[in-house]
Amino acid sequence: VSKPEIARGSRPLRWLHVLSRCYETGGHTALCRRWVEADSSRDMHSAVLVFQDERVIPDPLRACFIDRGGDFLVLTSESCLMERAAKLRSLAEHADVVVLHTHMWDPVATVAFAHPGGPPVLLANHADHTYWTGASVADLVLNIRPSGESVCFAHRGNERSHRFPIPLPAPMVLRGDPSGYALRAALGIPESATVFLTIGSGYKYVPTGEMNFQETASKLLQAVPGSFLLAVGPKPDDPRWESLSHQTGRRAVAVGEQTDLRPYLAAADVYLEGFPFGSLTAMLEAVLAGIPPVLAPASCPLPYRSDDFALATLEIPKDADQYVLMAADLAARIQRDAAISFQWRETVVEAHCLPGWSKELAALRQIVAAGLPHSPRALGSTAPLRREVIRYWARFAKRRRGEDNAFGYAFRRAMKNKLNP
Repeated sequence: VSKPEIARGSRPLRWLHVLSRCYETGGHTALCRRWVEADSSRDMHSAVLVFQDERVIPDPLRACFIDRGGDFLVLTSESCLMERAAKLRSLAEHADVVVLHTHMWDPVATVAFAHPGGPPVLLANHADHTYWTGASVADLVLNIRPSGESVCFAHRGNERSHRFPIPLPAPMVLRGDPSGYALRAALGIPESATVFLTIGSGYKYVPTGEMNFQETASKLLQAVPGSFLLAVGPKPDDPRWESLSHQTGRRAVAVGEQTDLRPYLAAADVYLEGFPFGSLTAMLEAVLAGIPPVLAPASCPLPYRSDDFALATLEIPKDADQYVLMAADLAARIQRDAAISFQWRETVVEAHCLPGWSKELAALRQIVAAGLPHSPRALGSTAPLRREVIRYWARFAKRRRGEDNAFGYAFRRAMKNKLNP
């Protein structure tokens, strides 16, 4: 099909979404699924997973592609990486545009699209906080937030960038929802108590010394008598969370991963972004549910805390002490005026939900339809990361993985993936 025919809109586009692997919960999996579900055009969407292991593939993810008339393929883990790259290149011959939702350590797509020709390759920058492969083959990098865009310009060597907010579901009105009252009752939380909520994978809360969420949460629960903290993601038997629960008289409750967040959002009054590593999608979904947020302190440097194009004017606490003060003040204010719950909601709805988000997809489709050649190239010169940012991430990565050094981790990872270092 010629590019002029696509540009005139005479036929739907064929999108091929490439994932390393998917999860039952997880930001990049949800981003991919919501993108396809929110597309109101006649475009066809297919998906291929190149590194899926024994993890369960969520039925809603598979179904959204089948419903759009596309395919859902999994490349077997038995084939070598080069064979997978060749297969992926072959599959792309039947697509008009390729979108990479791949993990930062996955080389398959980078090898597959290392030669010019074929459909344009877009890279969804969902892992903008860390090093990843693929900048050289991306004809357009889709940046989901300002800090990711800044890192892309300064440190990736690829200036071909496009702002592309995370697609989110329609906002839920959860104040007074029965599921919230039922959850409070089940956990022994009085209806009149202030409930703080934080959501994120357990590893994102591993303290690095100067950034200790559990210690800060303990101070907050002391500052707001009778308040409770619900932590979705961290495991209840994690020693750090068990210790926090004991210190606060069981007012800090870790519940592990949850596939249904509705009762937790309905039960909450104030959302706390976790640190030393934040969770952007979770924070935005809390705002959509009418829960006012407190962002991670500025002492948690970007891009390791959340920022968003729609929340550029939201105040950021300078350190952990101010984080406690702002959270306690917000808890007091919301008791007096429930309307403050919704002061950020409309800006997030316009940027991330339908129909507003449709404009973002239409603009991206226009770029593709106008003719975007696939032309991998050598990367441009880049500035080094600030030393304080390098030190911050290195400390966090070591604590998270329990490693003595980065080399040992990389060597064992390579062996696990049969790379024979």
